[in-house]
Amino acid sequence: MTRAELLDRLDVLLGGRTAEEIIFGDVSTGAQDDLQRATDLVRHMITRYGMSDALGLATFEAPRQALFLAVPTGAPREYSEETARVIDAEIQTLLEAAHTRVRATLTAQRALLESLAKLLIAHEVVDRNALTRLLGTAGPAEVPYAPVGSARAEEPGGALTPRVTSALNGEQTPARDARG
Repeated sequence: MTRAELLDRLDVLLGGRTAEEIIFGDVSTGAQDDLQRATDLVRHMITRYGMSDALGLATFEAPRQALFLAVPTGAPREYSEETARVIDAEIQTLLEAAHTRVRATLTAQRALLESLAKLLIAHEVVDRNALTRLLGTAGPAEVPYAPVGSARAEEPGGALTPRVTSALNGEQTPARDARG
């Protein structure tokens, strides 16, 4: 995945917690799993994927442990205490930047956020079609990404069509909505 795609996922993970802050002026324990996943994602971006401006093109993975043992090996880290401080600072910087982005987006789209909340309260679950209709009320539709020169760019509207890859021959075909 690209850095931009990972940052998009990070924004999604922080969306619920940030919405609580905006709507209720307080936070609950409900976003704990999302916060853990967001922190893990950012840590991997920095320590495994070399996506840190401060640390450059290096990885800083934790010492490996036995495959079936969920206990630490006791082996020392392979980087200094100063590098550990930089990793921690980078994690905090990326999380704070994502939180700022999400807060700005949700604040700018507060009416839409409240409409979605009302829809969830009424129906408990919102399917893709209902969400698409709701988002369609927010303004002009965004044109999905299609790489220049790709076969998908030539499809009607220039949009990417969801595709399914066959397990038998690897051929990609347009996905059908399973709900009919």
